[in-house]
Amino acid sequence: MSNSQPESEEGVVFSPIFCDENADLTIRSSDGVLFKVFSKNLSTFSTAFPSPEHIPPGRNEVIQLSESAAVLDLLFQFMRPQCQPDLHAISFKVGGALADAVQKYNVFPAGGVCNIYMSTAAPTFPIEVLKYSYKHSQPAVGDLAAPHTLGEDVQAIQHVFPSHGVLAWMLYREGWLTILHNIHNPYPDDGPHDTHPEDIGCDDWEHHRRSLLDRIGLRFESLVKLEDSFKEARSARTGCLDCRSMMRTWYFSLRKTINSLPKFSSFL
Repeated sequence: MSNSQPESEEGVVFSPIFCDENADLTIRSSDGVLFKVFSKNLSTFSTAFPSPEHIPPGRNEVIQLSESAAVLDLLFQFMRPQCQPDLHAISFKVGGALADAVQKYNVFPAGGVCNIYMSTAAPTFPIEVLKYSYKHSQPAVGDLAAPHTLGEDVQAIQHVFPSHGVLAWMLYREGWLTILHNIHNPYPDDGPHDTHPEDIGCDDWEHHRRSLLDRIGLRFESLVKLEDSFKEARSARTGCLDCRSMMRTWYFSLRKTINSLPKFSSFL
């Protein structure tokens, strides 16, 4: 919170939700909207705001905050006795700023909800979510975002972490890079198939294997979304049951290898 400013009655815009004249605290958003809130509620659900006994009677000033009205509107709803607001339909611009504000002001009733929101947003906004997790010490959220940042260049990661964090990210990426390179080795091969009476390899297998490797390429995201990468190959209408079985075995082997990789937070 910044220094208080005198309240002006000219051209004032009040929040339609937080406009109770009996409220003992007035807060202005970064875009100029005023919120009339009760200090008792704020001090009950947060450690950053003054309790009623610390507000002089008849105080006529406005506390300026750096968050927008859209963010404060949601933030203050978490700090009064009501159902929590629904965050499903809000933009990431608002939701990400809300999650930051919740951590900044230690609004503990909203912490878990915002972590779930940021975790859900990780595949779409991985850099922003990773930055949030590091800034506010939320390693579980960062572990969900980190795989989706593997395709970024180091310059982008430098905007998230100090030098030791960048090194941790590079070490984390190394394990994924090894898998990505190894997947293009000539394993598994097209060994004898029980369904072929001649006990020879199947022409279908090399086609499906090459098709899958072409889809994966050298893209980290193909490993992160491994099931999608295998989906077409696993559902291919081949008459060879052995080819289908080998594709399933390949998928589960790769999934097991990926799941065994250390989490990003272990490198920090």
